[in-house]
Amino acid sequence: MSERWRCFVAVPIGDALRDALAAATSAWAARMGAADLRWTDPAGWHVTLAFLGDVDAGRVPGIAERLPGLVGRQPTIALVGEGLVPWPHEDEARMAWCRFRPDSGLAELHNRVAGGLGVTERRRFRPHVTLARVRGGRTARLAPPPPIPLPVSTVDQVVLFRSHPDPAGTTYEPLASVRMEAVPA
Repeated sequence: MSERWRCFVAVPIGDALRDALAAATSAWAARMGAADLRWTDPAGWHVTLAFLGDVDAGRVPGIAERLPGLVGRQPTIALVGEGLVPWPHEDEARMAWCRFRPDSGLAELHNRVAGGLGVTERRRFRPHVTLARVRGGRTARLAPPPPIPLPVSTVDQVVLFRSHPDPAGTTYEPLASVRMEAVPA
């Protein structure tokens, strides 16, 4: 049996946005006190475009080779935050998110990448960064998040990642990346 890797395609967020989210997350965590959440590592924050799941390791180079054709001459995208939100809602949340506007070009990029890699989505694309998960797959009531201004971040690359789950926290290994080309409007 061949080795299987848990993979996904995503866009990284910029440093200014990461710093603002880290500060907001600290403030939100302080508001929640003893809520049973596992906060994610800011170093791994990204917006997933297509979750590939467990992939035969031998298929990964082929996936990486397809990315430039799927991204094409894609202009950079403005990543515009809509704010911090408990998901699916405050009273019975499973996660804490930072949600982004899909109409900025992210939805089109998601459709192109997911469709081109044969990923079938059962749910509507909701661009977000997962900030925390409720432990044990349960739900919890989360305190309202602090209102914060979020800087606009420029998405200028698409990355194929391998996920390394660990009880201490998942880490993400970049396997390939494709820079977006600036295209005159």
